[in-house]
This record gives sequence, structure tokens and C-alpha cells, in this order.
Amino acid sequence: MDMVTFQIKAKTRKKGDKLDKNSIFGVLYGPSIKNKNLTILKNEFDKIYFKAGKSNFIDLIIDEEKAIKVLVKDIQRNPVKDNIVHVDFYKTEDNKKIKVDIPLNFIGVSRTVKELGGLLVKNLEYISVECFPKDLLPKIDVDLSRIKDFTDIIKVKDLGIKDDIIIKTNINAMVVNSISPKRNNNENKTENKEDKKKDVKDPKDKDSEKTEDSKK
Repeated sequence: MDMVTFQIKAKTRKKGDKLDKNSIFGVLYGPSIKNKNLTILKNEFDKIYFKAGKSNFIDLIIDEEKAIKVLVKDIQRNPVKDNIVHVDFYKTEDNKKIKVDIPLNFIGVSRTVKELGGLLVKNLEYISVECFPKDLLPKIDVDLSRIKDFTDIIKVKDLGIKDDIIIKTNINAMVVNSISPKRNNNENKTENKEDKKKDVKDPKDKDSEKTEDSKK
């Protein structure tokens, strides 16, 4: 699978530098470099992160110097506005393994959904792995056409991930399955009945309320 090339520019952040409304703070770190504080244009990073996520390499250009291949290791968001306010870039080493969450890419159509009116249930959004940088996958495809019957399920071990990648997620964890319309309707009815039970007050409670009122 070919890796798409992403590129972003940053400036070295000096002590005392203030953040303007168009920028975010960041840091670059790794096993063989000194930590470097950065400033990145907010809009530029948002665009790159939306496409690259944490499983694609990014060419980070600092102060117009030679590009450094990095991964987004972590981001921090404003707890109220939910916008990104800080990013951690990690410089990988070819001979050192990295731990990454690789997103799942669901492709195709399940027969149970298309022909039988079933409901698709996606249980996982990503797979946690450990690998050398050269073996990193930007995404893992999950072929939904393999689910032809309501008894069919796809587990982590069924994804065909190559042996060079160590899977950290439970290999028996269910990735996706589908449920029949009948089962889905029954579950909804059960939930509705439970809700109605909660809404109906016990007559004893009313008697208790009257007794309390009479005491007043």
C-alpha cells in the first residue's frame, strides 16, 4: 500500500513567544533529537491532520530547513471549543519500532444489509500495532462483502495483517458483524418497555405522597 506524502511547515518557538489566534503550539521529539518547541499555522495543521491522522508520515519543515519525517503522536484540544491547541510530533528511527493506532477503512457492502435489511455493527475503529516505520500501514481495509449471513463476523485475526506487524489489539476481538431486522426490532421493543416501566409510578408511591401531604 503506497503512503501518501503530506507536508507542513513550522517555526521554532522561542521562550516568551506568544501565541496568535492563527497558530497553535507544538513540540518535536524523538529518541535521537533534542525536544524542539514549535509554532504551526492552525488552518494548515487542521487540513493535514484531517487527512493524515496519526498513521501517516508527515514531512515537517522547520524554519525552511530539510524536511523531517514525523508522525503525529498526540494532540490536545480546547475542552470547550474542541479545537486543536497543541500537537506532539514524533521523529521515528528506522531501526526502532513504533506503536501506532491504525484506522480501519470499511469497504464494500454486506449482503445482509443490501438484500436482507440487516443492521451493520462496527465494533472497532482502529487496530493498535507495533512495527518498524517501513512497515507502517496508513489504514487497514475491512471488506464488508465477506458478511453474507447474520452468523458471519469479522475478527481482528481475519484482517490479513502481515506478520511484520505485531498486533496489540486482541486478535479475537470482533471488528464488525450484522444483526437481523427482527432482532433489532425486538431490542428496540425491549428498550421501549423498560422506558415505560420507568415512567409508570407505583400506586404505593402516590399513597405515600398523600400521607406526607396530610402530615403537613
